[in-house]
Amino acid sequence: MPLTFSVVINTNGRLEYLKRTLSGLKYLTYPHFEVCVVAGPTADGTVEYLQSLQGQIKIEHCPEFNLSISRNIGIAMSDGDVVAFIDDDSVPEPEWLADLAKSYTDDSVGAVGGFVYDHTGIEFQARYVTTNRRAYASDWDVPTPHLNFPFSLDVPHLLGTNCSFSRKALLKIGGFDEEYEYFLDETDVCCRINDAGYTIVQRPDAFVHHKYAPSHLRDEKKITKNWYPLIKNRVYFGMRNGLYHHTVADTVQAGIDDVKSWTKSVEWGESEGIYTKDDVERFLAQADKAIVDGLTRGTQPAKYLRKETLEKCHSKFLQYPRLYPSGTRRVICFVTQDYPPGQNGGIARNIAQFARSLAALGHYVHVFTKMRIAPAVDYEDGVWVHRVAINHHEPPLVSPLADCNIPQHIWDYSQTMLQEIRDLNEKRKIDVVYCPLWDCEPIAFVLDSTFPLIVALQTTMSFWLDSQPLKAIDTEWMRAYGHPIMEMEKFIISHTPLLHANSHAIVRDIEKRYKIQIPQNRVYYSPHGLEDWAAGMPPSDRNDEAFRLLFVGRLESRKGIDVLLKIVPEILHDFPNAILDIVGDDTISFGQT
Repeated sequence: MPLTFSVVINTNGRLEYLKRTLSGLKYLTYPHFEVCVVAGPTADGTVEYLQSLQGQIKIEHCPEFNLSISRNIGIAMSDGDVVAFIDDDSVPEPEWLADLAKSYTDDSVGAVGGFVYDHTGIEFQARYVTTNRRAYASDWDVPTPHLNFPFSLDVPHLLGTNCSFSRKALLKIGGFDEEYEYFLDETDVCCRINDAGYTIVQRPDAFVHHKYAPSHLRDEKKITKNWYPLIKNRVYFGMRNGLYHHTVADTVQAGIDDVKSWTKSVEWGESEGIYTKDDVERFLAQADKAIVDGLTRGTQPAKYLRKETLEKCHSKFLQYPRLYPSGTRRVICFVTQDYPPGQNGGIARNIAQFARSLAALGHYVHVFTKMRIAPAVDYEDGVWVHRVAINHHEPPLVSPLADCNIPQHIWDYSQTMLQEIRDLNEKRKIDVVYCPLWDCEPIAFVLDSTFPLIVALQTTMSFWLDSQPLKAIDTEWMRAYGHPIMEMEKFIISHTPLLHANSHAIVRDIEKRYKIQIPQNRVYYSPHGLEDWAAGMPPSDRNDEAFRLLFVGRLESRKGIDVLLKIVPEILHDFPNAILDIVGDDTISFGQT
């Protein structure tokens, strides 16, 4: 029998993030898993949305703001061999469960977790982490199995958004301690799993991306507003797990040290206008109560998973439906300088639609584009979007274009994207790369020839110059930029294995202008497709007799606006009530294509 997983998502007030997490799970390579969602008390439409997924996921409700209670409900719901937890503001990479499954080799393995990317999608929030018996964490460059023995001072730790546990082991130790309403909940479980003699495995893969969404404990700026559980649970954790190594005084001192640290942070925040005077007073009141409560409750019986919760919430395994194409699932990469949001030109919008459509079929789709603010990797509408910082690269010394004087910024861009795709190929094999011809984006890929390449034909430099007469007569600009671009375009068109043309006309025009013959077996003809934004909208109730004409495009001669304006008098002659709407950008950049 294959190993089965129950993926538990504990959610509260984060519907849009939750949708993204559920979407990401549809692309997992590992098929044998169910999804158990526990919704919290915030009314934001989450429950109604989850009801629409009846038959695909298991659904339960947690009536209070307590993550450990919610997680225990998830354990009770589960019917898999392994219970895996992922936060509602996280997205797994496709191999997540398949990688975790590799380490569940025998019954001695009680927990397995992988690496967690932070909100950038580039830097790691957690790799190999241990926590000591006062719940202070340490980062390691290597896994720490040598610390995995009962009652060790330091214990291998798994982050809550990427941790999994043998269901048998969880039930044996009593699940989560519901005193931990938030913070150190999974740390406590790792300690008790360790002390029960189970192996904890820290994997260098099984990647999850964590986006740090706002919650009832932190706002949208990630500013902490509730310090009580952070301090109280530090003391409580030490009372539960640290008294083999520390005195009660040591344990209380950990809480006091936290208060001192937070006091400096809060007082600084008040001076910067981040916190108000009321915030400071509330912090001080919470701090005193937190230390007393942590100490007191640490001497009382723990609040573990209850039998009645198990009996009420458990149900049979419910396979989660994955997205899978009718044929072979492919890894498809798009390379484009511009991509929404913010960049909404024709190429950007067309590739965005193309990428989303292929992802909706179940393919693994990655878009590589230039960063606008900072480097990041984001999961958007089923597509992994890599916003890349462009690095400097020396031009190739030996190549068919060695004498071409490739513009440096074009080479830097194309070579950077090639390196990014090489790096991704180390993780999952890339089947095809798709680039627009515009600005010679594919040049490094054509010269390298490692990856199967499709180049989309757009307006070339030669055609662009038809509407830019001042550029065409600028000798220096043409020497440094215009002529090299046209030479590279000709090279790309002649050496790309497959070209995508939106019409036969563009191929004929390019052949004529560049004096080349493009073999028809290297061209795939397909018009550009875009979403019908009017689909599902109510029909117009207009009852006037006006004739409306809409032009959408940049206000330059290349788009034909001059031709349209010339014939406006004729239109008005034939249609006196005609209304002409012109939508477009009249700010044309002449510096680069």
